[in-house]
Amino acid sequence: MKKLLVPYLTAGFPQREWFEPIVRAMDEGGADYIEIGVPFSDPIADGPTIQNASQKALDNGTTPRWILDEIKRFRGDLNAELIFFSYFNPILALDGLEGAAKHLKDAGFHGVLVPDLSLEQAEHFAGAMAAEGVHYIPLIAPTTTEERLKKIAPVTTSFAYGVSVTGVTGARKGVAQGLDEYLARVRNLLQRPFVVGFGISTPEDARAIARQADGVVVGSALIRLMEQAEDLDDCVKRVKTFISELRQAIDE
Repeated sequence: MKKLLVPYLTAGFPQREWFEPIVRAMDEGGADYIEIGVPFSDPIADGPTIQNASQKALDNGTTPRWILDEIKRFRGDLNAELIFFSYFNPILALDGLEGAAKHLKDAGFHGVLVPDLSLEQAEHFAGAMAAEGVHYIPLIAPTTTEERLKKIAPVTTSFAYGVSVTGVTGARKGVAQGLDEYLARVRNLLQRPFVVGFGISTPEDARAIARQADGVVVGSALIRLMEQAEDLDDCVKRVKTFISELRQAIDE
């Protein structure tokens, strides 16, 4: 099976005008899914790199509705599927769960990932999204219990996102230890592709993870690349090159 490459960006960072070109660069570089991060004032699951990007995007005037409008405008000719990565409150603000599901479907999103969604909320949330054909993407950690996995499995209709280390997002040196046992435990209970992220910063990291998982998610390392860009052209070039390198690494 082809390994899945799932890059992440914070919408509206570094500048709102760069949003579409960055998404296109990820698509052209070979992404299978692209996580569109919705900036939020209290991003509890994110490390400093994405927190800073989120604040900058908010300062730039980025809102969930702006993101939906932008994606709806240029979604048509992208090859990659899109994931709406948002905390719970901004989703509720999109006319409630049912309203949000309709908005996501209309904009062309494949799925939605909510890092602060509780297990108690997940079933109802997944049902509301499924009614509009939008997939709920669960977040699974090494600390996720077998009981919780059994409850997550029936509402997982696309893929699951596994955190390879416990804690907040952020690129780290090397990949987490003990991944074999963790992946085996999840695979036992979840009959869906399982991609792993949080801490992947190089093509070598991605290759090592992809040997065990069904794919990789890369976020903070990409945000840092964007921070270093001199201008839009430089940013697009850096992003597309890095995505292509990741693609090549996980396909080997």
